[in-house]
Amino acid sequence: MNTPRTSTPTLIAAMRALARDIESPDGVASAAILEAAERLERMRRYLTTAEHEKGSAGWPEWFRSAVKKEIE
Repeated sequence: MNTPRTSTPTLIAAMRALARDIESPDGVASAAILEAAERLERMRRYLTTAEHEKGSAGWPEWFRSAVKKEIE
């Protein structure tokens, strides 16, 4: 199955919305989804910083391409 790729910012926003809207008796589902969204946002920030501010000239082309794809 080919599922269309959602942009990373859209995915983060969707996960945060799900964390707000999901109801579970102990709150574990919402907490896990929110934590995943926060980790994804943090990793996106780190990759963006590495790509733009630290320079990536020493990175292999395949890695530069992968980073660019993940921060979109």
